[in-house]
Amino acid sequence: MKIKTTAENFHLLDPQQNEWVYNALDASVSTEVWEESSATVQPHTYNTYNFVRGLQAPAMVMALRGISINAEKRAQWIRQLELRVAALQDSLDAMAHAVWDQPLNPRSTQQLQTFFYKVMGIPPEYKYDRVKKERVITTDKAALEKLRDYFHARPIVNNILRSRDLTKKISTLKSGVDADLRMRTSYNVCGTETGRWSSNENAFGSGTNLQNWTDELREIFEADMGTKIAYLDLEQAESRVVAYLSGDANYIRACESGDLHTTVAMMVWPELAWTDNPKANRAVADQKFYQHWSYRDMAKRLGHGTNYRGKPFTMAKNIKVSQKVVELFQDKYLRQAFPGIAEWHKKVAQDLQLNGFLTTPLGRTRYFLKRLYDDDTLKEAIAFLPQSTIGEILNEGMYRLWYEMESTAAKYPAKLLAQVHDAVLIQYPDISDEHETTTLARAKELLQVPIPINGRQLIIPVSCEGTGWNWRKHSDDNVYGLKKWTGHETRKWTKANSSFLDRVIL
Repeated sequence: MKIKTTAENFHLLDPQQNEWVYNALDASVSTEVWEESSATVQPHTYNTYNFVRGLQAPAMVMALRGISINAEKRAQWIRQLELRVAALQDSLDAMAHAVWDQPLNPRSTQQLQTFFYKVMGIPPEYKYDRVKKERVITTDKAALEKLRDYFHARPIVNNILRSRDLTKKISTLKSGVDADLRMRTSYNVCGTETGRWSSNENAFGSGTNLQNWTDELREIFEADMGTKIAYLDLEQAESRVVAYLSGDANYIRACESGDLHTTVAMMVWPELAWTDNPKANRAVADQKFYQHWSYRDMAKRLGHGTNYRGKPFTMAKNIKVSQKVVELFQDKYLRQAFPGIAEWHKKVAQDLQLNGFLTTPLGRTRYFLKRLYDDDTLKEAIAFLPQSTIGEILNEGMYRLWYEMESTAAKYPAKLLAQVHDAVLIQYPDISDEHETTTLARAKELLQVPIPINGRQLIIPVSCEGTGWNWRKHSDDNVYGLKKWTGHETRKWTKANSSFLDRVIL
């Protein structure tokens, strides 16, 4: 019996037919939307659209391939982190008993609100609830960070934040490993307004976000038998793109000096005992400036925030320094050292308010739908240009690497394992030093994408952060981790036969 599908008789279909109809409607409606919208699409927007469509191929390859997991290391990390959480809970309970004679659950919103706002008498923190459309009391992360300003609450808050952080890591380690001991993530190639990728669990409910793992936990990801991995990233990408977008000659030279943050320190604090010797200058830059921060630390952290038009009050609060320190730094940074950056901020504001949209050097256009004169909108617009440009430079280089080095005819084959914002993780045959040197050189060459910006050609250098047999940095307790490639490898690694732990899925 044929049934004409309508909203009224949808329930008459069997489950299988229901799925068919749902998928058919999904495809047909998408086609109708495209037919209507394509008539108004600008030519350069087609380029962005087609590029993003092409990126689905390497994204799918990585999603299906996944990365091998060392089950024994994973179990060790889970146990170690659980012990840390238990110790933190003991400490928290001891402090809580001193306040209200009972333990405290760091994950209970109701308990935390009662503990801090009623028992301890601290003024409540609020946030806007979009569902209720009203301000509600909260003890979320932002609220707890504000509560650290109360000295008597600080040790308790620090304990809670640390406990939550470790608990989240445990959850990440326990979830998402498939039966073949590989973790697979699903990449969203068009999920952000900047064009940068995001990642999350895959279509089958396993996997997780691979782009925000801490270095220590990356130890569980390891190379397949007979292969080695390398982590390649764009060197100081955001600073370089800001330099070329602003056209500030001093900042361009600083970025290309080989030690950006020391060069910035030299220009912001010219009164220090600088020399013509780079090593001596690095020693000067590493001298203590404020509290535990060195001049170079300040140049790095405050310089990055200032590039994105960070306000002194907010920046001082985030890195725990005096607001006056930030104000003095920004005055020298923007007025004396790099005035082109301040002029670039003004130009972005002007373009935003006149047009309502911005276009990156690679042709991606973004319309801003918020109030164009709001400071938050301007900061978002300023950040969009370099972040989008970097994301697309990496994606284009990654596509070239995938197209050439994953070809069956590739002279120096390599496989993509992960994309991490401004870096990629690759895997290649562990054959010889010569083969490895040539493979890495070609991979770096493919990732270097020349981009014309303001009459100059920007080429962001690609560095090999390390090579090894697991994704964590090399250390005394991780001898097979990522180590700077020097042209010769003295370490030897053979993936051991599966032990009992390797056969257990936790």
